[in-house]
Amino acid sequence: MSIDGFSLNILSELLERYGDWVDPDLKRLRIVQKANTTFLEATYDTNSNNRKGIVRESLNFIMEDIGKRLHLFPTTSTPQENAERFFDKLDLYSIVMTGIGDMLFSEDGVNAALEYIGAVKGECNEDITRRLE
Repeated sequence: MSIDGFSLNILSELLERYGDWVDPDLKRLRIVQKANTTFLEATYDTNSNNRKGIVRESLNFIMEDIGKRLHLFPTTSTPQENAERFFDKLDLYSIVMTGIGDMLFSEDGVNAALEYIGAVKGECNEDITRRLE
């Protein structure tokens, strides 16, 4: 049985982990579970020239175990559990390389994240789950 129609705002945790890399136009970030899909939903300042309104991306393409077809963000889990997985299991490399970073970070933030994980030099560190000052 899936949990439908529930969400959890995770913007404060994102700001705590990634600081000024986060897009300043991002006003709310939620894990939303609906119709057997877990979404990452970003709400931006509508006065921004860069983004408009709400962008929603399904997280169903991210697998925890491909062989067993286990999704990292199953709808059988609560939004709180999926938020914890987002921050504890989804590393910075995955956030940036799947395009999720484009939803979360400014352009300078994405570039800084790529530099931080070593992707610019081809020395990717895939185990970073937070930015350390």
